[in-house]
Amino acid sequence: MKPFIIAITLAAILAGLFAGCSAGPRAASEPDSSQEPSEQPQESQAQAPEIDPLAEVSLIQFSELSADEPVAVLETTHGVIKIRFFPDQAPKAVENFKGLIEQNYYNGKTFHKTVNEYMIQGGSLDGRGGGGASIFDGLPFELEWSPDLWHFRGAVSMVNTGEPESTLSQFIIIQNSEISEQTVADMQAAQFPSGVVDKYLEAGGSPHLDTKYTVFGQVIEGMETVDAIAALQASGAETPSEAVVILTATIE
Repeated sequence: MKPFIIAITLAAILAGLFAGCSAGPRAASEPDSSQEPSEQPQESQAQAPEIDPLAEVSLIQFSELSADEPVAVLETTHGVIKIRFFPDQAPKAVENFKGLIEQNYYNGKTFHKTVNEYMIQGGSLDGRGGGGASIFDGLPFELEWSPDLWHFRGAVSMVNTGEPESTLSQFIIIQNSEISEQTVADMQAAQFPSGVVDKYLEAGGSPHLDTKYTVFGQVIEGMETVDAIAALQASGAETPSEAVVILTATIE
């Protein structure tokens, strides 16, 4: 029996399925997309990547770190976050993030958006969610979706404007540790691989973001820092109640 490949635009399916549910209290929210160029992007006609529900799942985000793997170290005003990379699955995103670190781009940048039990977002050009940069002459680049990488808790993902080639420097770290029964049912209805559904149940995360943004890394140390930053969400807003600054970003 041939695997059933979902050829319909998955983003439209997920938007409908997840609109009324949550992967944590704020899963229906979206990361800021205000990094777009000054000209408003037109509605994308591109198809979302396809998901094979019968595909084997490797879950490489939770594999053992090899001794020679480079690791990003974000020293923030609220603690340290260490991130591993997946260059085989997201080569341009990894190259861009590492390159921006080498250029000291992230030093002094803020986490401008904090949504407790969902995610934190940083890397904007102005520190308030506006603009971004890339090492590719400052130009945006394409979405890199891989069936090996998912928006589990601790995933590090490059955001975009919704257009297929609009990735710059803004990134999110997924924080929520639980998902609802409704979210599980919606993933099953959307034909997520069973191994992925099981891992979301175990680890938590935000499956409504899958195929929309580029997962390129995973937090290996410092989720307590991520939790602390997310907990700073101001009442009635999606911004921190105090400044959260990336003091230095380095590769070790």
